[in-house]
Amino acid sequence: MATIYSTKSGSHHWNDPIAWVGGVVPGKADTAIIESQFTLLNEGSGLHYWTGSIPDIQVDSTSGFPSTSGSFFTYTDPGVHKVQITYDSLDADQFFNCRISTSYANPKGESPTWTPGVSGSFVGIIRNNTPVFREDHTKIYLSGSSEWHIYRPYVRDQGSLIIKDYAHLALDSDIGDSYIEVEDGNLQILGHVTCSLTGSTERNSGLVHHDNFHYGTILVSGSSDLRNRTGVTANSPAGAGYLTVADASGFGEGDFISVYHDSADDHYLNISPDGNNETSYYQYGSGSDNVGASGTDGRYSASAVFPRAHRRKYKDNNETLQVVSTATNRLYVKKIYAKDGKVVSTTSFTKDQYLRQKGNVPNFTGANTSITVRSGHNNFIEGEKIVTDTGVVATIRKVRDKLIPYKNIDFATDTDPLQHFIIDPYIGSGSSVDFAATSHLITGSFGLTITTGSDSSGFHDAYGVNDGRYRRIFLKDNKLRDVKVTISASQFGGHRTSYDSDLMCGVQIRQCPYLRTRVRPFYSAPDDSQGPYIGIYSDDVYFGTEPDDYLQVDTDNSPFSGTPQRTKPSTMTIDAVRLESKYYWNGHHLGTTKTNHQAGGVTLSLRGYGATIRSMVVEEYVQELLLDTSASIPAGTNIYKTGTLVPHLSDQKIVKIAHTIKDTRGYKNLGAAYAEHLDYKNPSAIADITIPTFWSTQGDLALYQNSNTTD
Repeated sequence: MATIYSTKSGSHHWNDPIAWVGGVVPGKADTAIIESQFTLLNEGSGLHYWTGSIPDIQVDSTSGFPSTSGSFFTYTDPGVHKVQITYDSLDADQFFNCRISTSYANPKGESPTWTPGVSGSFVGIIRNNTPVFREDHTKIYLSGSSEWHIYRPYVRDQGSLIIKDYAHLALDSDIGDSYIEVEDGNLQILGHVTCSLTGSTERNSGLVHHDNFHYGTILVSGSSDLRNRTGVTANSPAGAGYLTVADASGFGEGDFISVYHDSADDHYLNISPDGNNETSYYQYGSGSDNVGASGTDGRYSASAVFPRAHRRKYKDNNETLQVVSTATNRLYVKKIYAKDGKVVSTTSFTKDQYLRQKGNVPNFTGANTSITVRSGHNNFIEGEKIVTDTGVVATIRKVRDKLIPYKNIDFATDTDPLQHFIIDPYIGSGSSVDFAATSHLITGSFGLTITTGSDSSGFHDAYGVNDGRYRRIFLKDNKLRDVKVTISASQFGGHRTSYDSDLMCGVQIRQCPYLRTRVRPFYSAPDDSQGPYIGIYSDDVYFGTEPDDYLQVDTDNSPFSGTPQRTKPSTMTIDAVRLESKYYWNGHHLGTTKTNHQAGGVTLSLRGYGATIRSMVVEEYVQELLLDTSASIPAGTNIYKTGTLVPHLSDQKIVKIAHTIKDTRGYKNLGAAYAEHLDYKNPSAIADITIPTFWSTQGDLALYQNSNTTD
C-alpha cells in the first residue's frame, strides 16, 4: 500500500506515469492524492460585485499565473459558484485591471448573469481566503473504456478527477473503507460511467465522501437527459386548470411534471456592502448605507437584523403537477393526489329548467352542463375547479347528493340470487358446521335461510336445526363507502312458521372481504370488522358502528308496538354518506352515528334455523355537479380537482419527472387487488383463488384469526 501524489499541473489520463510523482501509477491497494497549485484571496473585506474593471485584486501569490492577459478562477459565496476573472497584468501578489468574465460556463453549462448587487446565477461576495486557481492545472481523466482499480482517491486543493465515457472505476476495500474523498477539489462523473465496490471492508465504504470543506464541487450527470421538456409561454393566475406551453408533444395523461424557475432566476442575494466578509454572522442594520434600505425588493430594510450574506427567494412559482390531457400548446393539469371521479351521466340545463327541477342558482346564464359523478369520496364542493381528461376546465356551481340503483335482490323470486354473493363453503371458524361461514344456505319462496338435513358435499356431516348456527355472506365485487342498504327480514319463515327470539338477521356495510372467516353476532363482530350495522335479535333492534358498542331498541314498546317484529317482517335501512350513518327500522328513524370508515363490502348475517332475509336493495351515493360551462362532458369522462397553487410565469421551464403505469400487460397487481370471489357452486374453485383469506381461528370462535387448522 502506497500514497501516490499527482503532479501539480497538466491534464493526464490516470494510467499515464507522467501524471504521478515518481512515475508510479496508483493501483488497487494505493491511495491517490490528486491536487493542484492554488493561492488564496488576500482582501480583508472580500470582494463585492463590480461593473467594468477594478484596479487590482490582492492574493497570497501570483506564482504560476500568466504575466499578461491572463485569467483565474475563484468562488462566490453563498453557493460556491465558480467564476472567471480576467486581468491585464500582475506582480508578485496582485492582479491588475480585473474584470468579471460573462463568457465562462460552469460544468453544468451555466454562465454568470450578474445584475448589480441583487440577482443572477453567481451573484455573491468573494470572501477573503477563497481559493484562486488556474483551470488548466491538474486534471486526471478516467475515460474511454478504461478501468481503474484503486483503494481511495483524494481530490483536493483544486485538483480535478474527471470520469467519463464508458470508463469503470473499481473501488477496492480489502485494506479499509474505500471511497472518493472530495475535499477542496472538483469531481465529475459523466456519461455511461460505471462504478463498483469490491473487497471485504464495505461497511463504511461508498462512492463519495465529503467532509467539512467549503470549496469542493461534485457533478454526476448521465449521458443524456431523456426527459421531455418544454416551457411556459403565457402567464397564468393561481387556480388555473391548464398551462400554455411552447410544445405539448411528448407529454400525456398521468405524467408528473415540475414547473420551475432556475435558482438564478428567482433569488435575490442579500449582502452587506461593508465590513469584513470572512465570517457569516448577523448584524443590525439601521443606516442609510444598507443596500435596499428604501426599496421594496425584499433586501435589507432599515432597523432590521439580517445575515451578512444569504440568498432570498423572491419568486415562488415552482410547483409539481400531474397532466390529465393535452392539446395544442396546452397541458391540462391537476393537483398531485387530487380528488377524482368518473362521469356516469350528463345533461344540459337552461336557467329556467334548473330552477323548476332543482332550485335556484345565482349568476346562472345561458346553458350549463350538469354531470353525475361516481367518486367514492363524494366530496366535491361548490366553488372548486375541475378539469376533465377531455380538456374541459370548469367551476362547480352547485352540488347535491344523489342515489342511483346498485343492486336489487329478491331472494324469493330471483333466479339463483346467491350468484351475487361470495360463497365459499370451505371458509369457517374451525370444523363445526355451525360456524361454516357460507355453507348450507338455501333460497325459496320464503327468501334466504339456512337449510337442514344431511350433507353430501363433503364439507360437513349431519347438521340439524341448531339456533346457534351462524352464516355471513359478502355481496360480490362490491366496494362502497357511501351507500343506502335496505333489507326485509324476519325471525320466522323459511322452515319455521313461528317467532323464535334466538334467531338473528342483520346487515353491515364497509366490510373487508379478506376478513370473512369468522361468524359471530352481527352486533359483535371481530374488532377488525368495524362498520355500520343494523339487525334484529330477541325482540329488539340493534344498531351501531363498533363491535359490541351498539344501541338497542325494544320494538314491543311505544312508538314501535304497532309493527312488532314478533309477528311482522322487519324492514331495516342503513343510510350512510361520508361521516354520517342513519339507521331505520320499519320507517322509524332510530339514530345517527358519525364515523370515518373506508369503503368496503355489504354483508348479510343470519343465525339459527329459520332466520330469513326476503330481499335486499343497495343504492349508491353519487354527486350531481352543475358546472359553469356548456361544454359537452360525456359519460365515462374522468374528472379531477384542479387549480394551480401559485401563478405561473412565461419564463418558467417544465420537465417531465415521472410516468404513470397504465398497462400491466396482463399481470395483476395482487398487493393492490380487492378480494376476489369464488364460484359458489364449485367446491374445487378454491384452487383458482389468488387472494388469500384466513382459514381458521385457532379453535377460538370469537377472538383469533391464526391459520393452524388441521381439518
